[in-house]
Amino acid sequence: MMNKQHEIYSRRGKNNAWLGVIMGCLVAIIFLVTIVKLASGSKMQGFDHTLRPEMLESENTK
Repeated sequence: MMNKQHEIYSRRGKNNAWLGVIMGCLVAIIFLVTIVKLASGSKMQGFDHTLRPEMLESENTK
């Protein structure tokens, strides 16, 4: 008596593998974008509901 796996199990395994690859690529892209933003040294200030001096217009810009 042979115990052959049904076709759907092998197909499901392939689909899960591709989904894992796609999710891994998405995580890698997000990680790389984060590293590039941190390495560029740009100001990353969040909106914290407080008035900062750089938000005010100075007399030189008027």
